[in-house]
Amino acid sequence: MAGIAGLYQRDGRPASSDLLYRMLPALAHRGPDGSDVWLAGSIGLAHLASRTTPEAGGERQPLSDDAGHVWITFDGRLDNRDDIITALGASASLRCASDAALVLEAYARWGAGAVARFVGDFAFALWDARSRELVCARDPLGFRPFYYHADRAAFLFASEPAALLADPALSVRPNEAFAAELLSAAPVHLEDTLFEGIHRLPPAHVLIVRSDGVTKARYWNPDPPEPGGLNDEEFGARFREVFDLAVSARLRSSGPVAALLSGGLDSSSIVITASALLREGRATAPGFEALSLVFPGKPYDEREYINSVAAACGVAAGLVESPAPDEASLLASLERSRDLPDFPTGESLMRPLFDRARSRGIRVILTGIGGDEWFAGTSLYYADLIRRGRWLALARQLRAVDPDSELSWTWRDVVRAGVFPLVPAAVRRSARRLVGSAVPKWINPALARRVDLATRLQWPPLVPFRGSYERGGLHRLLTSGWEAFTNELIERGGAAHGVEYRHPFSDRRLVELAMAMPAEQRVRGRFTKFALRTAMRDRLPEVVRHRVSKADLSEIYLLALGALGGERAFDQLAIEDAGWIDGPAVRAMARRAFAEAGGDYGAVVIPLWMVLAVDRWFRAIMTRGPA
Repeated sequence: MAGIAGLYQRDGRPASSDLLYRMLPALAHRGPDGSDVWLAGSIGLAHLASRTTPEAGGERQPLSDDAGHVWITFDGRLDNRDDIITALGASASLRCASDAALVLEAYARWGAGAVARFVGDFAFALWDARSRELVCARDPLGFRPFYYHADRAAFLFASEPAALLADPALSVRPNEAFAAELLSAAPVHLEDTLFEGIHRLPPAHVLIVRSDGVTKARYWNPDPPEPGGLNDEEFGARFREVFDLAVSARLRSSGPVAALLSGGLDSSSIVITASALLREGRATAPGFEALSLVFPGKPYDEREYINSVAAACGVAAGLVESPAPDEASLLASLERSRDLPDFPTGESLMRPLFDRARSRGIRVILTGIGGDEWFAGTSLYYADLIRRGRWLALARQLRAVDPDSELSWTWRDVVRAGVFPLVPAAVRRSARRLVGSAVPKWINPALARRVDLATRLQWPPLVPFRGSYERGGLHRLLTSGWEAFTNELIERGGAAHGVEYRHPFSDRRLVELAMAMPAEQRVRGRFTKFALRTAMRDRLPEVVRHRVSKADLSEIYLLALGALGGERAFDQLAIEDAGWIDGPAVRAMARRAFAEAGGDYGAVVIPLWMVLAVDRWFRAIMTRGPA
């Protein structure tokens, strides 16, 4: 959660120290351990330090190699340090080196191609004075942010858009096309932001800036060998081996570590595995505990499961009651980041847990993000069964589905995800034309036409990946705009409160295993995450390991909308006046959400939140201009 920023004057002019120092205040929350700036001619790098690993204790960045030819500003963590050190020569000095220093050593050996060897969460910019190149990179799943602005004269980058907006030469104009995607609750494009001229470096990409051009390339595409011939127990053991490695790596910390414990399968597996690794001496941390939000009187209160996990592993569980949503906390991120406010289930909901972590000296928190995405399976499994003529397996799977569980696929899903992908592409296109445009009815048609929203909302074609439509769906999700966008919001919310989130299920090695695993190891009968359940057989309490339900937090969105004014909040919308949305259609959705007889609000609360969030951003930023 460190902060990075920099400026490269591609036209040869000296980099402005004044501009770099103007950028730093917008990133101050990311650097509780100090900041520094380095300038040399046309290049300037800045770093705001958050030292959360033991090796980073005495480090100062921007950091250079011994010869002073290469400089780096690095935000992140390498989770395969031992592999990198072994490949570099395993010297004693390397074992004590910070992660940023290891990146410098790896670059000296392998050049920009070194980034393909890294496992972890990171974003960095590296200046090579010999080749006069600025090498920028971002981790495979995009958990560390990297924003930039490029024109013929200069290249400017930072961890958050607000820092770039400190440049008085950068005009503040809305990116209507990306705003339309957000209003549709479907961000597709990986590089866009709400600001014209400000871009995101996509996950798993390297960007190289020279005086005469900017090039960008993807450095990682997971295509691991399939661990064939393994029975359930053997695959569970393989899963557990990699999962233990992912959890252990994320316990490496200079201070105590906490894990979010919701009582679900994913967070419970992390807490129980971390406690086992620490107890067995296979991982080290200066302290470990669980942090849990509870919701007294609500159907999504999970303390029964939380307490069972805490008791099973002897880990202290800090139970914190969820706060009532209020306008100030819901919109706090807007003023700070000058970007879209976080979701109601993000920073504002987590605030009391952040406060508890701060009071206990905790700066590192583990989460279960990635468990659903990579290991729960999708209804595209049906397409693979139909394609292979496995009718009996399809019938057994449909009979096993529990309508009250998270696995509630229906015959409609069989048609949508099982049959439709197998239809020839030309027929699918014709069917879509008959069904009509994918543009939501609450988007102003004029805006939709202006930005060609129907085309923008189309995901890349679904194609099999290594013979499987289900794997193809995972591969498409891995490169989706929604995944990168939500990961950035999560990281930003934690960083604002001095917290570095770490996500074991999103470890690159586990994602590669997910891309290789057979679908039956994801879904088996009424159970999702079958391999994880097998791997946790002797760790998790059975009441958690056999859960098929999952807490539904959609009511939190409804409460948040109520805190911002309820139905009245949609009466006067600036983005309606700007021609972005169809006001009557939005207000009809709001009436549906708040109807007394209701309960039927799950499908509309997220679009309604996105409408209000974009509207509040538009009012605060576009009608007021730069700070």
